[in-house]
Amino acid sequence: MVVRWAKAATCDMHPVKVYAGAATQVLLGRSDFTNAPTFRLPHCNNCLYVSFKLTAEGKPMTKQHNATLDGLRGVAAAAVCISHTNIALGQTPRFHGNLAVSFFFILSGFVIARAYEAKLALGLPMRRFLTIRIIRLYPLILLGTLLGLALLGGQFRATDLVKAVLSGIFLVPVAIGSSAFFPLDAPLWSLFYEIWANVLYAAIIRSRAAVVGCAASGAAILLLIVGRGHNISGGYTTSTIPLGVGQIFWGFFAGVILSWLLTDDRVKRLPSVPFPVLAALLAAMLFNLTTWPWYSALCVLILFPALVVLGVKDLAAGSTRKAALTAGALSYPLYVVHYPIVERLRAFKAHPASAAIMGLCLVLVVSYAAWTWYDEPVRAWLGRAARRRWLRLLGLTD
Repeated sequence: MVVRWAKAATCDMHPVKVYAGAATQVLLGRSDFTNAPTFRLPHCNNCLYVSFKLTAEGKPMTKQHNATLDGLRGVAAAAVCISHTNIALGQTPRFHGNLAVSFFFILSGFVIARAYEAKLALGLPMRRFLTIRIIRLYPLILLGTLLGLALLGGQFRATDLVKAVLSGIFLVPVAIGSSAFFPLDAPLWSLFYEIWANVLYAAIIRSRAAVVGCAASGAAILLLIVGRGHNISGGYTTSTIPLGVGQIFWGFFAGVILSWLLTDDRVKRLPSVPFPVLAALLAAMLFNLTTWPWYSALCVLILFPALVVLGVKDLAAGSTRKAALTAGALSYPLYVVHYPIVERLRAFKAHPASAAIMGLCLVLVVSYAAWTWYDEPVRAWLGRAARRRWLRLLGLTD
């Protein structure tokens, strides 16, 4: 396999000198590197030397996953699933599984910034970036909508059902009575916010002040809402839109800021906390029974970011690492497909324990099947198609 490199010497005190070959045009989206253009990155990683490794097809080399953060994502997805199962079966007390969405937002901002900030600053077009993100997210969005149609479609009138289906397919919120924005698959509300956060992030990438302003605005909205006696739980109905905006603005852009602060040298100085301990801490936060409104603010504004910081120093190894990576891989399909399945459990309220076990086992099976037999193959095919199209647009293929 032919391998080429794009290289850049980076520092926030000096311009960025880019050395690139033709194949790198696929990554950076520029057609002429004869005079090695100069850029400036919005932040610095202690004069880090950045290298983008590409195959002959222009595909960037993938980096090793952070198993600890992947595993924490799996814990959060499980909390959301269990919380919705609890609600469907009419069981109390109800846990704080809803807070897991805020943890997702923080983690997403951190991971996206680590993976794409340098590339965006060096010229990766927004259209290319958003194509990558949509390929990552949309296949399961479509599957979740179709699964909701199959399992929950009979609960809606014909006109409302059409609205619900179109809402899921095009990821456009729709209000049908008092139901969630995406009636066939309620968790899609957070993906709606996240995609628009990706758009905003790509647009303001060169302005650190704008990123900090978004995070501060989100924190202010959440503090105002909690100060009025409400928990941080919402964003999926018309009346709770401010909660959704506050969560995504604070969570996503706080994650971006953490990616700036956690340079390699600083990560080395962090305390070493094993993955099982971090997973237990996150589970304890999400399954806490307190009804104190400020508890949700404590988690979202302080404790969740702290967990991400500690998880960056990835210590998972051996079987623990494999388990964490598997949990992370299952987290997104589980998050998207569980809702229609657990909603069907409402018919089994008379037998909550057996219904919960049956439902959760079915969710795991469907999530695993969606991951291995649908999501990965479809994303691989879409990725190849998008790369071929990008190469043709840049004139790098016959």
